[in-house]
Amino acid sequence: ALKHRLTTVDSLQQEVAGLTRDNEQLLAKSRRLDEAEKRAKEATVLEATLKSVRAEALKQEQAFNVLTDGHIELQKTAETSAASLTEAEAKIVELKSQLQASEGKLTTASKVSAELVAAR
Repeated sequence: ALKHRLTTVDSLQQEVAGLTRDNEQLLAKSRRLDEAEKRAKEATVLEATLKSVRAEALKQEQAFNVLTDGHIELQKTAETSAASLTEAEAKIVELKSQLQASEGKLTTASKVSAELVAAR
């Protein structure tokens, strides 16, 4: 009977050792699952952050495009204004030339008029 009890104790010790190993394996799996769950939560946060950053980048790109379009329009306006200024300057030169010609004719007319008055 003692031998039977020793065999039973030995058998129970082996079963306890097996259960202890199983328990340690389950604890290790549980830690891995906890770690995986933690990483999944971090990935979700990172994904949300990435979406937010992408949305902000899109807004900034759109703002840049608006500024670029505005700059192009300003440049076109400046070019048009420069062309108009050049035309105005050419017209001023032409009008000065006409004024000088008119002054010359007026001077000639005044001399002729003075000569006619003197001749009478």
